[in-house]
Amino acid sequence: MRRLVAEMAAAALLFAPIAALLSAPMVAAPASALAATQDGLVNVYVNDVEVAKDVNAGVAALAVASVCELGDPDVATLASQVDQTDRPQPLTCPATGGPIWIVQN
Repeated sequence: MRRLVAEMAAAALLFAPIAALLSAPMVAAPASALAATQDGLVNVYVNDVEVAKDVNAGVAALAVASVCELGDPDVATLASQVDQTDRPQPLTCPATGGPIWIVQN
């Protein structure tokens, strides 16, 4: 019986810090902290399938160009804007039958 009590006390000591973290109130980060997480990388999706993950703007442009010939949109600039603003941008592509999305990673 003593061993059981000792094991339960040890388990309580091990899980107490985790329980404290789970019950702590969540605090929103300031916008300046969120802006600091920009890393210059984006993800590219074609018809809800991720075709490029954590790539820079140039690689995103190559990925889009390999899937669809879009004429003259500056995909690298668009990818940089997505990284800076965290706003996904669609590109219309007739070859895929759906949009190509550039999304913040």
